[in-house]
Amino acid sequence: MVNSSLAGWEKPRRRIFEAALEQAGWPERVWMIGDNPVADIAGAQASEIPGILVTPSRDGLRPAVQRILTEDPPAL
Repeated sequence: MVNSSLAGWEKPRRRIFEAALEQAGWPERVWMIGDNPVADIAGAQASEIPGILVTPSRDGLRPAVQRILTEDPPAL
């Protein structure tokens, strides 16, 4: 786990995602799962990490996948 307040970088800055990858040992396959299209998904994609955008379900008990984003990252 990487805490942005301890690491010194916040999402969507690329460095916070790189810190997470480094801490995880640079795994071959990773995904960012989050509910914020800019901070979570665009930030991850800037580090070449595919994103899965989730939104709360109608019953509020479990997340629902909104879309899986694997296209080129947007410019930040």
